[in-house]
Amino acid sequence: MVKQTFKLMEYKIISRNTSVAITSSARGNLGPPSVLNQDPPGNDWIKDRWQAASDMGGTAIPGSHWVILDFSALYTNSDQAAYVTKVVLDWETAFAYDYRIESRLNIPTSTGGEKDEWCVLYDGAIDNDGSKNDNQKNLRGISHQYPRKVVKEYGQSPGVKQKLPLHIIHTIEWGTVVGNSKVEISNVDGTCHLVRYLRIFIRKPARGWGVSLWQVDVYGFETQMHHRFT
Repeated sequence: MVKQTFKLMEYKIISRNTSVAITSSARGNLGPPSVLNQDPPGNDWIKDRWQAASDMGGTAIPGSHWVILDFSALYTNSDQAAYVTKVVLDWETAFAYDYRIESRLNIPTSTGGEKDEWCVLYDGAIDNDGSKNDNQKNLRGISHQYPRKVVKEYGQSPGVKQKLPLHIIHTIEWGTVVGNSKVEISNVDGTCHLVRYLRIFIRKPARGWGVSLWQVDVYGFETQMHHRFT
């Protein structure tokens, strides 16, 4: 298959907006899911992060978990949507590898199931298992090669005695960044990136604690659903 490259597109952070509603599968014992798109991000270890844990010991709330960002209020016309180019997940030391980033255009009829009709943009289980073929068919039937995440760590978590980072940042980027605010995209991954709803579906934590997030930053640009950028 020949990879066609589109023109350069201007992109910006689109999630740090009070009109972007955030819901989650679990309230946990810390901040509500709305802390995940604060502008600027908070730094209070208790108030400014969301976690799927029931106590300050990090006891995990059983099962898989999800966070959904609802961008629909940003787009008044029915054919408008966001085209997502990058997602940055700022985890606390209670992070996850085994998660998916998923999109959809219509209002979710169900939010909790792994087999719901969401289009998979990224799968951490595949990213972390080199034995698997990461050229998968997503739910819209488009051949898609998932990107590899970039990981950065800093700080010291006050909740543990051993040396563990306060922030573990996963950056997943689609397309080739050119300069500070432009991205080069291709039609190989076009349709799946049209987003009104974006879900972080977390299958299981990397450590024994319930997962915890400081911030979810989504980058992209506004477009029309029928636009193919040719």
